[in-house]
Amino acid sequence: MAYARLGERTALFRAADQLDASPDELRQAHRLIMETTRFQNRLEHYVSLVSNGKLDEMPHGVSGFLRILAFLRYVDRADERQLRLAISSARQILGWKILRPYEETIGRIVTETCSFHAQNDYERISLETCHPTWYVQRILLLFGRDVGL
Repeated sequence: MAYARLGERTALFRAADQLDASPDELRQAHRLIMETTRFQNRLEHYVSLVSNGKLDEMPHGVSGFLRILAFLRYVDRADERQLRLAISSARQILGWKILRPYEETIGRIVTETCSFHAQNDYERISLETCHPTWYVQRILLLFGRDVGL
């Protein structure tokens, strides 16, 4: 079933029905989806760095999993056991064959220190505040650098 064009809640409930998820699993999945969405530009930036800019070329499920894994590692500060569980679950859900080409990226997310390489002030502020770069640029142009982003 394709989830690429669905909203977060709709995709979650469809997947939960398919997987017969418990209420507790559903709550945890919802939290992961909402938090990953909240930090989306920061997570996409980092996954693009560790995957050598290939995020847009990945299947939707793989890129979504890598964002969640990056969230767990760098924002949620999950321990090694939680990261292994997430990777194992992704291998079961997405399949070994689909994830095999991305094992190096998975390993880099799990083991490397997170660092961001902003190309300019707008992108740096965007990554720090988790706002899109176009939004940061627009707000700073309208209200100046003293605005509390």
